[in-house]
Amino acid sequence: MPPDNERVVLFVHVMKTGGTTALRHLRNHYPEHTRYPLPGVLEKLEEKGFVSSLAGLDPQRRERLRWIAPHVPLSAALDYRASAPRPVAITLVLRDGFSRALSHLRQVSRRFEHQYSYRELLDLPFLGEFFLSNHQTRVLGSGAETWPLWDDCVQALTDLPAGFAEPAATPRVTPVDAATLEQAIARLPEVDVLGLQDAFGDWWQACRDAFGWPA
Repeated sequence: MPPDNERVVLFVHVMKTGGTTALRHLRNHYPEHTRYPLPGVLEKLEEKGFVSSLAGLDPQRRERLRWIAPHVPLSAALDYRASAPRPVAITLVLRDGFSRALSHLRQVSRRFEHQYSYRELLDLPFLGEFFLSNHQTRVLGSGAETWPLWDDCVQALTDLPAGFAEPAATPRVTPVDAATLEQAIARLPEVDVLGLQDAFGDWWQACRDAFGWPA
């Protein structure tokens, strides 16, 4: 096992699974210059959720990173690990699908000051199909061919009012199919530490044992 100062931990931050809690408790564990996305940049959309941003990191910054925690699919994390200059361990947390979707739906509604009903949000194709319906299966099962769509959907989520003004201009998203589910299941062994939100403490302890995280 590589020393803690050599290992990179890549946390695939699935939205609404407790990731923000993890980030808050690790701010003092990983110095600022070793983290991605950059701290304190809630509006820096590219680093938070664009696959192209992670894939396009310059070599100097890659060398410094020890904690990487963006909203990207597992395939992007595996690609990063394959080309990283240091050992990379991947971890993520999953949540009951209905509870995760409901939490995300409420968050989006609050963010836009409840100006849209839940029904309207669900019926916006890119939102209902990409972020709310079987999103965790997309995270685990999507391949590199979907990365441009991933970036487009993250951008569209930020520009949600524009999506309601011009629905035809939003990304075209098809429902998750059986092949994506099969790929999602097949990729689970690639995750070094897999957690469940309902057993968050167990996941944290496993990461403490594996990565030297604080109590």
